[in-house]
Amino acid sequence: MTDDRFDFRADYEVPFNSFEYVSIVQWYHLYTGGAHGNTFYSATTFNTITGEVFTLKDLFKEKVDYRVKLTLLVEEEFASRGEHAVGFSFTEVTDKTLFYLTPSGLVLLFPPYEIAPFVVGDIRVHIPWWKLQGILNEEFPVH
Repeated sequence: MTDDRFDFRADYEVPFNSFEYVSIVQWYHLYTGGAHGNTFYSATTFNTITGEVFTLKDLFKEKVDYRVKLTLLVEEEFASRGEHAVGFSFTEVTDKTLFYLTPSGLVLLFPPYEIAPFVVGDIRVHIPWWKLQGILNEEFPVH
């Protein structure tokens, strides 16, 4: 007999896959009772040849304050979307901010509750590669 009150689902997407690099985004939805379930995310970018997992810092040149630049770009995007509403609590991009790559740019992923109420869902901010020119690590050839 199954218990329909509880639910677990998981899925993934591969938004970037080249010969040398791949980004994988996974999500897990868990319902154990209450008003709604919870969704959790993980995002990993790694080198398919060496197995090295990349951090956000690895995408940028040394001595570049990439977090400040990304924070400004996220704030610009939120302002253009009108997403500075009540309950919205974005302050800055950190080294723990989830990210993944696409052929056209970097995506920062904010899961439910991280910077906004649950009802908003996950928030994704796409930053085109051209907006990051000059600060990207030239050894990371995705731009």
